[in-house]
Amino acid sequence: MQDDANFPKETDTTKSTISLPEKSVCLFTQEEATSIAKDFINAWMRGEVEFDFPCVQELAERARIMGKKIDYEQADKTERKEKEGLRELIIICSDNTTSTLEQRQKAMQDIFRHIINLRLGHRLKGKFTELKLEDKIKKLEENIGELNKHFEELYFYVKTKIPDDSILGKR
Repeated sequence: MQDDANFPKETDTTKSTISLPEKSVCLFTQEEATSIAKDFINAWMRGEVEFDFPCVQELAERARIMGKKIDYEQADKTERKEKEGLRELIIICSDNTTSTLEQRQKAMQDIFRHIINLRLGHRLKGKFTELKLEDKIKKLEENIGELNKHFEELYFYVKTKIPDDSILGKR
């Protein structure tokens, strides 16, 4: 009798040893986030939405509460940096001559993040996403048109291809 240590152990080949990644669930797709960012930019350009960043005094007070020291110049730089950053993102998204598609997509995602932060800080006023009812109605009309076309094709098929004495009965 041979020693069991010299023989390979049997393995169950019916079970997969590869673990599949779990399907991630996102509230918004990249396209939806981009659409929200576009709506935001358009509404801001029309004056329908307003937002503000923390002013110098708020930044200084926040630093004081957190036990950090910040002088007026540092707070002023921080305030301007935030405003200029969002302005640059809007310019990148709005002007396709100076930026690549990848830069615009990233800028849209960054604007989407700014929207979330502005909402969290109660710094965003106005509405910029609308229920696009007309678009939905148009899509519904197109779908109904497609269904009608399929029903007509089915009716024609039944009328011409299925004999009268079939299981459908006499017509």
